Amino acid sequence: MKTKSGILSVLAFLLLLSQGLLAAENQIKTTLTSVKLYLSGAELIHTASVKLKSGIQDIVFTGFADEIDGNSIRVKSGNGAVIMAVMQRMNYLSKLTKSDEIKFLQDSIEALSFILSTLQNEIAVLDEEYNLLLSNKVLSGKDKATSAIELKQFSDFFRERLSSIKEERLQNTEKIRKIQIDLQRLRNQISELNAGTIKPESEIVVTVSAKSAATTEFEMTYLSNNASWQPCYDIRVADVNSDVVLIHKANITQNTGLEWKDVALSLSNRNPVESSIAPEFHSVYLDFLNTYVARQEILGKNTVSIETQSSGESVVYGDNAAFMSSKGNNSDFSARVKAAPPEFHQEESAMYVEFTPELKYTIPSDGKEHQVEIQTNNVPAVYEYYSFPKFNLKSYLVAKIKDWEKYNLLPGDANVYFKNSFLGASRINTNNINDTLLISLGEDRQVGVTRDIIKDFTEDKFFSDDIERTFAYKITLKNNKNTAIKGELEDLLPISRNESIKIKLIEKSGAEANEETGKITWKFDLEPQKSIEKKLIFSIRYPKNKKITHF
Repeated sequence: MKTKSGILSVLAFLLLLSQGLLAAENQIKTTLTSVKLYLSGAELIHTASVKLKSGIQDIVFTGFADEIDGNSIRVKSGNGAVIMAVMQRMNYLSKLTKSDEIKFLQDSIEALSFILSTLQNEIAVLDEEYNLLLSNKVLSGKDKATSAIELKQFSDFFRERLSSIKEERLQNTEKIRKIQIDLQRLRNQISELNAGTIKPESEIVVTVSAKSAATTEFEMTYLSNNASWQPCYDIRVADVNSDVVLIHKANITQNTGLEWKDVALSLSNRNPVESSIAPEFHSVYLDFLNTYVARQEILGKNTVSIETQSSGESVVYGDNAAFMSSKGNNSDFSARVKAAPPEFHQEESAMYVEFTPELKYTIPSDGKEHQVEIQTNNVPAVYEYYSFPKFNLKSYLVAKIKDWEKYNLLPGDANVYFKNSFLGASRINTNNINDTLLISLGEDRQVGVTRDIIKDFTEDKFFSDDIERTFAYKITLKNNKNTAIKGELEDLLPISRNESIKIKLIEKSGAEANEETGKITWKFDLEPQKSIEKKLIFSIRYPKNKKITHF
């Protein structure tokens, strides 16, 4: 026991000693003033005012995010102070800063706990009184008998008081039950807010040289990866004669361990993690590959597939595959290694755009989405209808926006409202080079469309070696609205990938036909309560001993 007690004493002394050493340092609490938020990651800027002494000294700045990129730290100073060195370190002994919300919840727990203790004390007093009454219920003494009147009075008092004690005790028990439920809810909420926050505190130690004592302003900038934002939109249309009201918003998420309180917030579509180095040109060479053997081999920990060619060389597939050749040893590097194909990705834009709201914002560090409005624009648009009945017997109202680049839009989800009614979700896709941006506003059920097979053309024709099948469709579009509409009606013509498959367009009813894509387009202007009919007829001829794919 003495040994254990001695060890605890030594540990307590070392802890107090380390805390004392930290307290002796010149520690300065910084203030988060602004945040530049990227699609992935954030640049945080802190400021602090420090009273410097003459000479060389170390300043320990605190109040930063939990996890910061040490290579991104930049420190600026003013008023003649010279920065000699900057170092990041982790403080595992500092007390974690509690947010205002956590402090409020803990104060609520403390208040409810006091009420709970008071009620429990009252129940204990009631129990003592109850037991006291039961222990003194014998009224008669040795020298004097209890009269009937006294007995009745005592009986009434006994009954009323015991009933009152039980009722009061029952009420207090119910109050305690409710308080315990509220306490558990408060503790659960604190646990959620504290999830993942038990981390060491980041500190930045700056070595400064000052010619004379003076108050100096410092600015510290660094990157944190635990934050991001995604663009989103509200699209509001009053009617087809009005501009599109395009509300550009941002869904912000941050889990830096630091509350962004009343900060100047700017949003950028740049990703600082991505490389800024342009790729270098390299040639690609093609050759014939005559493969006749395929086998699986294991190189170290990696399983690779090796195709042996008639030339005797081997082509190796797989991650981290070694250079090797079946003709010689590994040192001649004669084998050609083919890596797995990279995943497809899309770049948003070669130009960076930043949005800087005029207001300051408070974003808690809770990992949840918080929405911020960026800008609102009244955008001129042309409204047309679009229908592709082969895949969907519906007609959609589409807003066409020209010169959309000047609004600095990014790809994102959108909520569509028409005449103050929510129509559904859509998406703004700016990953194209078209002059016109198309925004789908949803289905209009007052514009009907059908696509029927014309049976007169469904009979197959047989030749000596081939079979010819004819496909014929009648497409009908009906405007059930009280206003005229215009737009595009589309269908498609299959494209042959084999010279033995011959496709012939027989009837297109004046449509524009793109032979490369197979796209068939009818443009229309349709008066109220009117309809149009279009025909698409084509034939496919192919060897009768073959089967064609379904289209």
